[in-house]
Amino acid sequence: MTFALQLLLDIANTVWYIINMVKRKLSVGDLVKVSDNTHDMLLPDNRTGLIVEQAEARGAWVIYFSNGNSLMFHEMFLEKITNDTD
Repeated sequence: MTFALQLLLDIANTVWYIINMVKRKLSVGDLVKVSDNTHDMLLPDNRTGLIVEQAEARGAWVIYFSNGNSLMFHEMFLEKITNDTD
C-alpha cells in the first residue's frame, strides 16, 4: 500500500471517529432500554439497564441489567431513558 493511500485511509478513519464522537448520544452511566426487536435469553423483562462501558466494537456498549447480567448491544438497539420532568 502506498504512503498516500495509507494517509487517506487514516484521515478518513479520523474524520469518521470525530463525527461519531460529536454526534454520539450515549455514554457510560446512561440508563437505556433495549428495543423490543432484540432478543436475548439473559435480557430481563423490563429490558432496562445501565451502560457500564463502551465495547471495543464501534457503536457497541456493555449494559448491566437488574438481573445481574451484563450484555453487549449496538447503539442502534438502545434508547436512552431521559427524565421528562425538566
